[in-house]
Amino acid sequence: MSDLLIAEPESVKNREKFLELFTEQELQLMLTMAAEGDPLADQVVKEQMQANRSKKGDVAKGIKEGLASLTDPLPALKQLLEESESIPDWVDQNSVTKGSENYLLISPLWQSVALGPGALTHTYCSPTIANILMKTGNLANVALRRIAETTIWKQYVLMPDGMRVGNDGYIHTLEVRLLHARVRLGMIKKGWDHEENGAPINQLDMLRTWLDFTYIPFAALQKLGITYSEEEFHDLYHLWQLIAKQLGIPEEYFRLVYDQESAAKMTKMIDLVFGEPNEGSKILTDQMLTAVGHFLTSFLGLPPDTSVDLMHSFLTLIHGEEMAAKLGIKPNPTAALIPIYAAANAYEKQLINSDPDYREKTIQKTLAVFTELAKMVEGKTTYQRNVEEIGNVDILITPESLSA
Repeated sequence: MSDLLIAEPESVKNREKFLELFTEQELQLMLTMAAEGDPLADQVVKEQMQANRSKKGDVAKGIKEGLASLTDPLPALKQLLEESESIPDWVDQNSVTKGSENYLLISPLWQSVALGPGALTHTYCSPTIANILMKTGNLANVALRRIAETTIWKQYVLMPDGMRVGNDGYIHTLEVRLLHARVRLGMIKKGWDHEENGAPINQLDMLRTWLDFTYIPFAALQKLGITYSEEEFHDLYHLWQLIAKQLGIPEEYFRLVYDQESAAKMTKMIDLVFGEPNEGSKILTDQMLTAVGHFLTSFLGLPPDTSVDLMHSFLTLIHGEEMAAKLGIKPNPTAALIPIYAAANAYEKQLINSDPDYREKTIQKTLAVFTELAKMVEGKTTYQRNVEEIGNVDILITPESLSA
């Protein structure tokens, strides 16, 4: 192994095996991302902790109303808003809009399956991410509320024009970015070991989680009968590249991923250096599957226990029997239902592709469900409260129910 490769952080595992499959430059990319946080967002939070009373509301106001609404903003906040309000030349708004429509054609039921047993399982398989989530206390006991808040954010970014500057998806995404900064600083305050773990919520974590909203659910949906053309994938990834930009992931990282093939390679590289799931991964996955199963009971028309079992079967389908076993998932008879669901989904996709009226009705139906789901979470989300309450470095605790 080259001496030019940085030794830290130790959380980047399996380096020799990695170099059997990938290049030294690609390993260096993994190491660099693992050591890198989001210094601009961190500085915004630090500024607010030291700001006088007259500036305490500038973050929330600037995100919602724009930089022009602020008088003499603090330097880091000014830079954050300048960068966020500046849309790169590569952004094609028409492609972003089509990407949103492609996602809205997926029923909320299958979006939830792709998010829970699909995406969140992959997130929790990371031992470093699982450690952060367990240490914050924000998921082991509040799975349903936390998943609901994630779902709300996802709904806003997928709305038509949601990611335009000043619209809800844009606002919620900047609020999520600053919650990450608040948690990052909280972990550092609690004695986070950089040499062992890299930066808390580092760019490797961020890109992995971004893949959990792109590659992982897209692959999951394909196994459930919901397939995409090359052009549809292009638009979906284009939308999510804009979301990545506003989340604070550097362009030189997320622009490496633009279709399923490039995403599969990046996912394979990242999974290899993260290592095996740990006990926290099992706890978080179990909590999540139970919460999602109970939530989807009415959608599926199944008893709660059967619905939870079905989530276990979906996880096994999406991630394979080997990973399911590592997470403590055991086979159960509900797996026999999956081919039926997949066939129905494939038939509906054919209707969507052949009937413009059916396509539009499907989008409107999804948007209507989004509206109802948003009402389930009372009060403000954790990331919304964070922006309004920045003033100390303590980690906000998510409520233990859907009520605020």
